[in-house]
Amino acid sequence: MRAREAGLRAALAVAAVAVGLIALELACRLWQGPRWLVHWSNPAAEPPQLRDDRSLYVHDAELGYVPRAGAATATFTVDADGFRRTATLAVAPSRPVLAMGDSFTEGYEVGDDESWPAYLQRLLERRVLNAGVSGYSLAQIVLRTERLVAAVHPAVVVVAFIADDLPRGALSRAWGHNLPWFEPVTTATGDIVAPRGVPVPPPPATTVSVWQRMLGWSMLAGVVADRLGGGEAWIDGVVREMPAAAAERTACPLMRRLAALGAPMLIVAQYDADMWGRDTTGAAEQRRIARLVLDCAEKSGLATLDLFDAVDTAVKQRGRDAIYRQWHHAPDGNRLVAAAIAEALRQRHLLP
Repeated sequence: MRAREAGLRAALAVAAVAVGLIALELACRLWQGPRWLVHWSNPAAEPPQLRDDRSLYVHDAELGYVPRAGAATATFTVDADGFRRTATLAVAPSRPVLAMGDSFTEGYEVGDDESWPAYLQRLLERRVLNAGVSGYSLAQIVLRTERLVAAVHPAVVVVAFIADDLPRGALSRAWGHNLPWFEPVTTATGDIVAPRGVPVPPPPATTVSVWQRMLGWSMLAGVVADRLGGGEAWIDGVVREMPAAAAERTACPLMRRLAALGAPMLIVAQYDADMWGRDTTGAAEQRRIARLVLDCAEKSGLATLDLFDAVDTAVKQRGRDAIYRQWHHAPDGNRLVAAAIAEALRQRHLLP
């Protein structure tokens, strides 16, 4: 009898814990939004970037990864030169516009003809090369800009970034790839950026653990990992080599490297959809980091454009869902970005 009672108490305790965990899981999902009550994917086991990377990107010993020439999905095409496809122009000046950046330049959640470089090409009636790469840090953007300016001799370079790009420079692994990371180093002539982990080793077959496969669907597990300081590693397999704040010291040296190229250039601050979410602290942090990079660019003599006011006005007038998809710009958001960039290029006389 006693054994039976003990077993019953143990079963009730297990059931109580299970009910409590289920309740907490549902609460976490409801906090993120009602749609997550029916959407139970496992982003930790197979993040979208990792699925796409297998077909769209190839390892690069200097940059970690670059677009795979000729790669394609139903909505995403990389041309023979490694740029995301933009429409062919019947007549185009010999020197193109070079669009550099991360997934916001690449056009991560839209089709080939709906990225802001594609819209900019139509507005300028000049060939625009979309050299954006999803997941790049600001340092990777700068290094690839140096490589491509020497290769294509553009008429003007537009370098766009979001605030998250600056701390990404402290990562040695993310998105299923090994990455170069970038340390600020003080020399007799000033601060410089020193690439580390180069040559970058090829990516591992997987960065997903058994625990991520078992519990990656759980938002509660993600919250616990985040509170313990391992949220990045849990969801995206991130390995951080130094504090995110340390990467901020690379902003001015990186802008000086861009200025040293001598090409007409516009540095553009973009913002992700979270800027207009519930987290006002995160929104303020985006503005702070964007301003830090733009100030460094201006000190280096580079033209700048902050898109916050234009996007903020559009979001307030039309709603966030008209301007953004889940995190990146919707087609109308990219049209707005392209129009603002085209106007800035004309006002600053950056186009020959």
